[in-house]
Amino acid sequence: MRRTARLFLASALTLAGSVAIALPQLAAPAEAAATTVNSVRLNGYEATLLADINSARTSHGLRALAVTAGTTDVARRWAWHLAGAQFLSHNPSLASAIGSAGSSAWGMVSENVGNAPYDDPAMLFSAYMNSAPHRANILDPQARYIGVGVVDRGDTAWNTLDFTDAYSSSYGVTRVPAQGLPTDARTVTTTTSLASFESRPDQRFSSVSSSGVAASLLHFTGPTSGNDRAYATFTRKGTSGHGDVYMRDALNLSHVRSIGMQLGSSDSRRVAVPVQVLLTRAYGDTVSLGTIRVGGGAHWFTVSVPSTGRDLQDTLTLRVSNTSLSTAGGSATLSVYAVSANV
Repeated sequence: MRRTARLFLASALTLAGSVAIALPQLAAPAEAAATTVNSVRLNGYEATLLADINSARTSHGLRALAVTAGTTDVARRWAWHLAGAQFLSHNPSLASAIGSAGSSAWGMVSENVGNAPYDDPAMLFSAYMNSAPHRANILDPQARYIGVGVVDRGDTAWNTLDFTDAYSSSYGVTRVPAQGLPTDARTVTTTTSLASFESRPDQRFSSVSSSGVAASLLHFTGPTSGNDRAYATFTRKGTSGHGDVYMRDALNLSHVRSIGMQLGSSDSRRVAVPVQVLLTRAYGDTVSLGTIRVGGGAHWFTVSVPSTGRDLQDTLTLRVSNTSLSTAGGSATLSVYAVSANV
Protein backbone atom coordinates (compact mmCIF):
# COMPACT_ATOMS: atom_id res chain seq x y z
CA MET A 1 0.00 0.00 0.00
CA ARG A 2 1.31 3.43 -0.90
CA ARG A 3 2.09 5.64 2.10
CA THR A 4 0.96 9.23 1.62
CA ALA A 5 0.33 12.44 3.53
CA ARG A 6 -2.77 14.58 3.03
CA LEU A 7 -3.27 18.25 3.89
CA PHE A 8 -6.17 20.66 4.11
CA LEU A 9 -5.98 24.45 4.05
CA ALA A 10 -8.29 27.26 5.08
CA SER A 11 -7.51 30.97 5.13
CA ALA A 12 -5.42 32.11 8.09
CA LEU A 13 -6.98 34.48 10.63
CA THR A 14 -4.77 37.54 11.04
CA LEU A 15 -4.86 41.23 11.71
CA ALA A 16 -2.09 41.74 9.17
CA GLY A 17 -1.60 40.24 5.72
CA SER A 18 0.50 37.13 5.22
CA VAL A 19 2.75 36.34 2.27
CA ALA A 20 3.55 32.90 0.94
CA ILE A 21 7.31 32.44 0.50
CA ALA A 22 8.73 29.74 -1.79
CA LEU A 23 11.53 27.90 0.02
CA PRO A 24 13.36 24.63 -0.61
CA GLN A 25 12.32 21.45 1.16
CA LEU A 26 14.32 20.72 4.33
CA ALA A 27 15.50 17.35 5.56
CA ALA A 28 13.77 16.19 8.74
CA PRO A 29 15.61 14.58 11.68
CA ALA A 30 14.77 11.14 13.01
CA GLU A 31 11.65 10.79 15.13
CA ALA A 32 11.99 11.91 18.75
CA ALA A 33 10.69 10.04 21.79
CA ALA A 34 8.02 11.44 24.10
CA THR A 35 9.58 14.40 25.85
CA THR A 36 8.93 17.69 27.63
CA VAL A 37 9.63 20.92 25.73
CA ASN A 38 9.15 24.37 27.27
CA SER A 39 7.29 22.67 30.17
CA VAL A 40 4.83 20.97 27.77
CA ARG A 41 4.89 17.16 27.54
CA LEU A 42 4.74 15.99 23.90
CA ASN A 43 4.48 12.54 22.38
CA GLY A 44 7.24 11.54 19.96
CA TYR A 45 5.38 12.55 16.80
CA GLU A 46 4.52 15.98 18.24
CA ALA A 47 8.10 16.50 19.42
CA THR A 48 9.49 15.60 16.01
CA LEU A 49 7.17 17.98 14.16
CA LEU A 50 8.07 20.80 16.56
CA ALA A 51 11.80 20.16 16.09
CA ASP A 52 11.39 20.11 12.31
CA ILE A 53 9.39 23.34 12.31
CA ASN A 54 11.88 25.20 14.48
CA SER A 55 14.80 23.87 12.46
CA ALA A 56 13.15 25.26 9.33
CA ARG A 57 12.50 28.63 10.97
CA THR A 58 15.96 29.12 12.44
CA SER A 59 17.65 28.09 9.19
CA HIS A 60 15.79 30.96 7.52
CA GLY A 61 16.60 33.58 10.11
CA LEU A 62 13.33 33.32 12.06
CA ARG A 63 12.98 32.81 15.79
CA ALA A 64 11.95 29.38 17.01
CA LEU A 65 8.35 28.98 18.12
CA ALA A 66 7.61 28.31 21.80
CA VAL A 67 5.21 25.42 22.33
CA THR A 68 2.58 26.42 24.89
CA ALA A 69 0.12 24.46 27.02
CA GLY A 70 -3.07 26.28 26.03
CA THR A 71 -2.36 26.37 22.31
CA THR A 72 -1.43 22.69 22.45
CA ASP A 73 -4.71 21.88 24.20
CA VAL A 74 -6.59 23.55 21.33
CA ALA A 75 -4.54 21.66 18.72
CA ARG A 76 -4.97 18.32 20.50
CA ARG A 77 -8.71 18.69 20.88
CA TRP A 78 -9.00 19.30 17.14
CA ALA A 79 -6.63 16.41 16.35
CA TRP A 80 -8.95 14.14 18.38
CA HIS A 81 -11.88 15.49 16.37
CA LEU A 82 -10.11 14.79 13.08
CA ALA A 83 -9.18 11.25 14.12
CA GLY A 84 -12.77 10.59 15.16
CA ALA A 85 -14.25 12.01 11.96
CA GLN A 86 -11.47 10.54 9.76
CA PHE A 87 -11.83 13.65 7.62
CA LEU A 88 -9.61 16.73 7.37
CA SER A 89 -11.17 20.09 8.20
CA HIS A 90 -10.29 23.27 10.04
CA ASN A 91 -11.49 24.26 13.49
CA PRO A 92 -14.39 26.69 12.84
CA SER A 93 -14.00 28.08 16.39
CA LEU A 94 -10.22 28.45 16.23
CA ALA A 95 -10.05 32.16 17.08
CA SER A 96 -12.29 31.89 20.14
CA ALA A 97 -10.65 28.63 21.27
CA ILE A 98 -7.16 30.18 21.05
CA GLY A 99 -8.42 33.30 22.81
CA SER A 100 -9.77 31.21 25.70
CA ALA A 101 -6.57 29.17 26.02
CA GLY A 102 -4.08 31.84 27.07
CA SER A 103 -4.04 33.98 23.91
CA SER A 104 -6.80 36.54 24.46
CA ALA A 105 -4.47 39.25 23.09
CA TRP A 106 -3.76 37.46 19.80
CA GLY A 107 -3.08 39.50 16.68
CA MET A 108 -2.72 36.54 14.32
CA VAL A 109 -3.94 32.96 14.38
CA SER A 110 -3.38 30.29 11.73
CA GLU A 111 -3.71 26.54 11.46
CA ASN A 112 -2.34 23.59 9.49
CA VAL A 113 -4.07 20.20 9.51
CA GLY A 114 -2.93 17.01 7.83
CA ASN A 115 -2.46 13.28 8.19
CA ALA A 116 0.28 10.78 7.40
CA PRO A 117 1.42 7.29 8.45
CA TYR A 118 1.46 6.94 12.23
CA ASP A 119 5.22 6.26 12.26
CA ASP A 120 6.42 8.86 9.71
CA PRO A 121 6.34 12.49 10.93
CA ALA A 122 9.02 13.33 8.35
CA MET A 123 6.53 12.60 5.56
CA LEU A 124 3.96 14.97 7.04
CA PHE A 125 6.53 17.71 7.60
CA SER A 126 7.74 17.39 4.02
CA ALA A 127 4.16 17.64 2.76
CA TYR A 128 3.64 20.84 4.74
CA MET A 129 6.88 22.33 3.44
CA ASN A 130 6.03 21.40 -0.16
CA SER A 131 2.70 23.25 0.08
CA ALA A 132 3.25 27.02 -0.22
CA PRO A 133 0.30 28.06 2.03
CA HIS A 134 1.15 25.55 4.76
CA ARG A 135 4.84 26.49 4.54
CA ALA A 136 3.90 30.15 4.86
CA ASN A 137 2.13 29.41 8.16
CA ILE A 138 5.19 27.53 9.45
CA LEU A 139 7.54 30.34 8.39
CA ASP A 140 5.29 33.27 9.31
CA PRO A 141 7.54 35.90 10.98
CA GLN A 142 4.59 37.12 13.08
CA ALA A 143 4.12 33.74 14.77
CA ARG A 144 5.71 33.30 18.19
CA TYR A 145 3.81 30.39 19.77
CA ILE A 146 2.62 26.99 18.57
CA GLY A 147 0.33 24.21 19.67
CA VAL A 148 0.95 20.69 18.34
CA GLY A 149 -1.56 17.84 18.47
CA VAL A 150 -1.17 14.33 17.02
CA VAL A 151 -3.64 11.47 17.47
CA ASP A 152 -3.24 8.12 15.74
CA ARG A 153 -6.10 5.93 14.58
CA GLY A 154 -5.08 2.68 12.99
CA ASP A 155 -2.15 3.34 10.69
CA THR A 156 -2.81 7.08 10.37
CA ALA A 157 -1.66 10.03 12.48
CA TRP A 158 -3.98 13.05 12.45
CA ASN A 159 -2.28 16.36 13.10
CA THR A 160 -3.22 19.93 13.97
CA LEU A 161 -0.72 22.81 14.20
CA ASP A 162 -2.00 26.09 15.65
CA PHE A 163 0.04 29.29 15.49
CA THR A 164 -0.40 32.62 17.29
CA ASP A 165 1.54 35.71 18.33
CA ALA A 166 0.46 36.18 21.97
CA TYR A 167 0.28 33.95 25.03
CA SER A 168 -0.01 34.19 28.82
CA SER A 169 1.51 31.50 31.03
CA SER A 170 -1.28 32.09 33.56
CA TYR A 171 -3.20 29.40 31.64
CA GLY A 172 -1.19 26.78 33.55
CA VAL A 173 -0.35 23.21 32.54
CA THR A 174 -1.91 21.21 29.71
CA ARG A 175 -5.44 19.92 30.22
CA VAL A 176 -5.44 17.49 27.28
CA PRO A 177 -2.64 14.91 27.78
CA ALA A 178 -0.75 13.73 24.71
CA GLN A 179 -1.98 10.47 23.25
CA GLY A 180 0.35 7.60 24.03
CA LEU A 181 1.51 6.44 20.61
CA PRO A 182 2.69 2.90 19.82
CA THR A 183 6.06 4.32 18.77
CA ASP A 184 6.49 5.67 22.33
CA ALA A 185 5.45 2.46 24.09
CA ARG A 186 7.22 1.36 27.27
CA THR A 187 7.19 -2.34 28.09
CA VAL A 188 6.77 -2.90 31.83
CA THR A 189 8.88 -5.91 32.80
CA THR A 190 9.33 -5.36 36.55
CA THR A 191 7.04 -4.03 39.26
CA THR A 192 7.16 -0.29 38.60
CA SER A 193 5.82 2.94 40.02
CA LEU A 194 3.90 4.52 37.16
CA ALA A 195 2.99 7.77 38.89
CA SER A 196 3.38 9.81 42.08
CA PHE A 197 3.13 13.53 42.68
CA GLU A 198 6.04 14.51 44.91
CA SER A 199 7.79 16.76 42.39
CA ARG A 200 5.51 18.58 39.93
CA PRO A 201 2.17 18.25 38.11
CA ASP A 202 2.05 15.13 35.94
CA GLN A 203 0.85 16.12 32.46
CA ARG A 204 -0.25 12.56 31.70
CA PHE A 205 -3.21 13.09 34.06
CA SER A 206 -6.43 15.03 33.53
CA SER A 207 -10.13 15.04 34.35
CA VAL A 208 -13.18 15.01 32.08
CA SER A 209 -16.94 15.52 32.35
CA SER A 210 -19.62 13.52 30.59
CA SER A 211 -23.32 14.26 30.23
CA GLY A 212 -24.90 14.91 33.63
CA VAL A 213 -21.67 15.07 35.66
CA ALA A 214 -19.44 18.16 35.87
CA ALA A 215 -15.74 17.68 36.61
CA SER A 216 -13.42 20.35 37.99
CA LEU A 217 -9.99 20.88 36.50
CA LEU A 218 -7.46 18.42 37.86
CA HIS A 219 -5.47 19.96 40.71
CA PHE A 220 -2.09 18.89 42.06
CA THR A 221 -0.64 19.34 45.53
CA GLY A 222 3.06 19.49 46.25
CA PRO A 223 5.83 19.25 46.40
CA THR A 224 5.33 18.98 50.15
CA SER A 225 6.50 16.77 52.96
CA GLY A 226 3.15 14.98 52.94
CA ASN A 227 1.53 12.52 50.58
CA ASP A 228 0.96 14.58 47.44
CA ARG A 229 -1.90 13.89 45.07
CA ALA A 230 -3.88 14.77 41.97
CA TYR A 231 -7.57 15.40 42.58
CA ALA A 232 -10.80 16.50 40.93
CA THR A 233 -14.28 17.20 42.23
CA PHE A 234 -17.30 15.70 40.46
CA THR A 235 -20.75 17.25 40.80
CA ARG A 236 -24.05 15.68 39.76
CA LYS A 237 -25.87 17.93 37.25
CA GLY A 238 -28.39 15.52 35.72
CA THR A 239 -29.60 11.95 35.88
CA SER A 240 -26.95 10.21 33.76
CA GLY A 241 -23.30 10.34 32.78
CA HIS A 242 -20.02 10.08 34.65
CA GLY A 243 -16.79 11.92 35.44
CA ASP A 244 -13.26 10.60 34.99
CA VAL A 245 -9.77 11.09 36.31
CA TYR A 246 -7.42 9.50 33.80
CA MET A 247 -3.75 8.89 33.03
CA ARG A 248 -2.72 8.69 29.38
CA ASP A 249 0.56 6.95 28.49
CA ALA A 250 1.77 4.29 26.04
CA LEU A 251 2.25 1.17 28.15
CA ASN A 252 2.81 -2.41 27.04
CA LEU A 253 1.32 -4.40 29.90
CA SER A 254 1.99 -7.87 28.49
CA HIS A 255 3.94 -8.84 31.65
CA VAL A 256 1.70 -7.02 34.14
CA ARG A 257 -0.63 -9.02 36.38
CA SER A 258 -2.20 -6.21 38.41
CA ILE A 259 -2.31 -2.46 38.89
CA GLY A 260 -2.01 -0.87 42.32
CA MET A 261 -3.53 2.53 43.10
CA GLN A 262 -3.41 4.64 46.23
CA LEU A 263 -6.73 6.53 46.23
CA GLY A 264 -9.01 8.51 48.49
CA SER A 265 -12.35 10.29 48.28
CA SER A 266 -14.30 12.86 50.25
CA ASP A 267 -17.98 13.79 50.16
CA SER A 268 -20.65 15.30 52.40
CA ARG A 269 -22.07 11.94 53.48
CA ARG A 270 -18.70 10.30 54.17
CA VAL A 271 -19.59 7.13 52.31
CA ALA A 272 -17.27 5.00 50.19
CA VAL A 273 -17.66 6.06 46.56
CA PRO A 274 -17.79 3.29 43.89
CA VAL A 275 -15.12 3.91 41.25
CA GLN A 276 -14.86 1.88 38.04
CA VAL A 277 -11.33 1.15 36.75
CA LEU A 278 -10.84 0.93 32.97
CA LEU A 279 -7.98 0.34 30.54
CA THR A 280 -8.51 1.84 27.10
CA ARG A 281 -6.71 2.02 23.79
CA ALA A 282 -7.79 5.01 21.70
CA TYR A 283 -10.13 3.76 18.96
CA GLY A 284 -9.59 0.24 20.28
CA ASP A 285 -10.84 -1.98 23.08
CA THR A 286 -11.91 -0.92 26.56
CA VAL A 287 -11.28 -3.44 29.33
CA SER A 288 -12.98 -3.06 32.72
CA LEU A 289 -10.78 -4.02 35.67
CA GLY A 290 -13.72 -3.90 38.06
CA THR A 291 -15.24 -1.47 40.54
CA ILE A 292 -13.67 -0.51 43.88
CA ARG A 293 -15.16 1.42 46.80
CA VAL A 294 -12.98 4.39 47.70
CA GLY A 295 -13.44 5.97 51.12
CA GLY A 296 -11.76 8.79 53.01
CA GLY A 297 -8.00 8.92 53.48
CA ALA A 298 -5.38 7.33 51.25
CA HIS A 299 -5.74 3.56 50.79
CA TRP A 300 -4.12 1.08 48.40
CA PHE A 301 -6.29 -0.90 46.00
CA THR A 302 -5.15 -3.68 43.66
CA VAL A 303 -7.03 -4.74 40.52
CA SER A 304 -6.08 -7.68 38.33
CA VAL A 305 -5.26 -7.13 34.66
CA PRO A 306 -6.84 -9.89 32.53
CA SER A 307 -5.04 -11.26 29.49
CA THR A 308 -7.36 -9.18 27.28
CA GLY A 309 -5.97 -6.01 28.89
CA ARG A 310 -2.27 -6.72 28.48
CA ASP A 311 -1.82 -5.43 24.96
CA LEU A 312 -0.62 -1.89 24.40
CA GLN A 313 -2.85 0.47 26.38
CA ASP A 314 -3.15 4.22 26.20
CA THR A 315 -5.38 5.28 29.11
CA LEU A 316 -6.05 4.21 32.70
CA THR A 317 -9.41 5.68 33.75
CA LEU A 318 -11.02 6.06 37.19
CA ARG A 319 -14.73 6.65 36.58
CA VAL A 320 -17.29 8.07 39.03
CA SER A 321 -20.85 7.49 37.84
CA ASN A 322 -23.88 9.71 38.30
CA THR A 323 -25.39 7.02 40.53
CA SER A 324 -22.27 6.98 42.71
CA LEU A 325 -22.55 10.74 43.18
CA SER A 326 -26.21 10.42 44.12
CA THR A 327 -25.35 8.17 47.07
CA ALA A 328 -22.53 10.55 48.02
CA GLY A 329 -24.83 13.57 48.30
CA GLY A 330 -24.36 14.89 44.78
CA SER A 331 -20.66 15.69 44.89
CA ALA A 332 -17.38 13.91 45.64
CA THR A 333 -13.66 14.59 45.32
CA LEU A 334 -11.49 11.74 44.01
CA SER A 335 -7.77 11.82 44.84
CA VAL A 336 -4.95 9.81 43.25
CA TYR A 337 -1.75 9.52 45.29
CA ALA A 338 0.17 6.87 43.38
CA VAL A 339 -0.14 4.22 40.63
CA SER A 340 1.99 1.11 40.16
CA ALA A 341 2.17 -1.81 37.74
CA ASN A 342 2.78 -5.17 39.38
CA VAL A 343 4.50 -7.99 37.46
